[in-house]
Amino acid sequence: MGTLRQRVKADTLVEVVVASVIFLIVFMIGFETLTRLTIREDEGLVLVEADRCIGECFREFSNGRYPLGQYERKYEWGSIEAVIAPYRDYRSLQMLTLKALLRENRRRIEYHYVIELKE
Repeated sequence: MGTLRQRVKADTLVEVVVASVIFLIVFMIGFETLTRLTIREDEGLVLVEADRCIGECFREFSNGRYPLGQYERKYEWGSIEAVIAPYRDYRSLQMLTLKALLRENRRRIEYHYVIELKE
């Protein structure tokens, strides 16, 4: 096998500095974009509060005491819409849909449950 006799020219200090600056700029732009896309601190608290309220609504509406229909609960952070409908052709099952609509960030959390009616 032959040996390589070509020599690679070393980069100058100016080229290294320019490449480092370009890399730094690209990294800073990417980091800035990433931090803007993440959840703010107060937004996380609102999501936890909404999830807790959905759990309360589930306990309230899943007991089978409410007739079929649409219900709404208003909260400081938004509202929860509960829809109770028959589940297919089964008389002993109901479909409970809970939708939380968050006012601030226009997010929507949606859960679907199939509930067995107790006789």
